[in-house]
Amino acid sequence: MVEVLGALGHVYPYHQAIGYYLTKAGLPPVMLNALLDIGSTYDFYICHRIEDPVYDSTWRLHVPRALADSE
Repeated sequence: MVEVLGALGHVYPYHQAIGYYLTKAGLPPVMLNALLDIGSTYDFYICHRIEDPVYDSTWRLHVPRALADSE
């Protein structure tokens, strides 16, 4: 997945969103190291018009509170 993301060369940090979703899905942190190793220069919103956002410092994302609170 990391190779594909690199080959696509998107400006948007999709690896941060993907990493966040995989974390929420329950993947062990060791399986997410390749995505974390890409690095994060900026904080981003996972989607537009989020009401009551919550910040996830690991992935540097602002996410809806309902998503952050879900198990």
